[in-house]
Amino acid sequence: MRNPSSAKTAAVILLAVAFVLTGTLAFAQSKRLIPGPSELIFGWNDENLDGWGGNPGPVLNKDKQFITEGAGSAMVDFTGQPTWATNAFTLDLPEPVDWSKYAYVTVDVFTPQESIGEGSGWNELWLDAGGYIGVRGLKIGGWQTLAWALDPNKTTAITRVVIGGNTGAPFAGPLYFDNFRGYPGKAQGMGPLDKLIVGYNDQASIDRLVPTTHGGITVGVKLNKNKDYISEGEGSLEIDVTDIGGWNPNVLQPESVEIANIDPPVDLSKANCVKYDVYIPDGNQPTDWYGVGIRLRGSAGQTLEYYGSALTGWNTLIVPIPDELREALKDVHQVWFLFGSGQQWRGPVYIDAVRYMIEEEVPPAPAVVPGDINGDGKVGIPDATLALQMAVGKLQPTPAQLAAGDINKNGKIDIPDVTVILRAAVGLQKLS
Repeated sequence: MRNPSSAKTAAVILLAVAFVLTGTLAFAQSKRLIPGPSELIFGWNDENLDGWGGNPGPVLNKDKQFITEGAGSAMVDFTGQPTWATNAFTLDLPEPVDWSKYAYVTVDVFTPQESIGEGSGWNELWLDAGGYIGVRGLKIGGWQTLAWALDPNKTTAITRVVIGGNTGAPFAGPLYFDNFRGYPGKAQGMGPLDKLIVGYNDQASIDRLVPTTHGGITVGVKLNKNKDYISEGEGSLEIDVTDIGGWNPNVLQPESVEIANIDPPVDLSKANCVKYDVYIPDGNQPTDWYGVGIRLRGSAGQTLEYYGSALTGWNTLIVPIPDELREALKDVHQVWFLFGSGQQWRGPVYIDAVRYMIEEEVPPAPAVVPGDINGDGKVGIPDATLALQMAVGKLQPTPAQLAAGDINKNGKIDIPDVTVILRAAVGLQKLS
């Protein structure tokens, strides 16, 4: 567990100001943040509250406006907690649990406006599960889903889980937590629902980037071929930010909206989220807080912005897509990065697999026509013949055939069904 130093505190104020100016946290996303299979780990649906405690710890909430899943949620009164809150909401496990199968965990959080401390310049939560994972900014006055990628090497024997706070002033009221989920898989690289935006696998993708200058220092960019710093494909982007510190939101930003550094453009209007992998070699990180953000822009000129705190080693950052930005993200052709830190970076950082996740569209089930066992769109003598063969056990119906032929809804096709289908086939009865 870490505590914010005075240098970190001052730097985070700068970070918070940037959040206010860019509107990074003012989002409302109706799509699931992470699509695909997931498992409920904590639902906080009954008085046991899944064993969570702390000081003060959670109480069971039954007010439906503060529930996203199940019958309840956890209300935790953070009033008066330290600005780096470590004990308000904790879980001590009687036996170690293994979360190494999960690529990500998420939790739904509702932060009431009145729970924000007066004059608080930043409001964040952090997660510790097998080690500190990082802070995530809070959306005030509504629900949001916070996400963390997990390192499987650190999550094989978790004995304690903490959801803590990091604020400019102590919270002044409760926060609500629900629907803590785990997503099986691997965080880094391309997953089954991932589609690549840019992978930095060849020199052409690097040549599209124009180095920018920050504090009198021009960043260096080159194609990396060291496999230790590659999460997909044959290369990654090396950005040398040595001796650059503070808040630098426009690293590698094109000079105008017309200049493309993603080719061809990518449609993100229906995506669930954007993800990107960042590798920070141990020793290259600043000695105080640090993180790497991303910016994506299309021809409309509106920018999807995100900043994520980072750790040494691999990081996978997960970017929500505000509904109000979707129309502007139909032809994303620009990407650049944000580097924030309390002190100077001490070496290069590697970025790979800028990608998006999109839910697989399941085609609607075909409409069932009662009695139409052969699927030709009408009820005829062939359907009655098939129904009879199924009723006497000579044929086994498929699920679709059972749905069409089980007229009396008793779970099988029998002689009464055959009679009705035959009457419909010769025009003596209508089926609807």
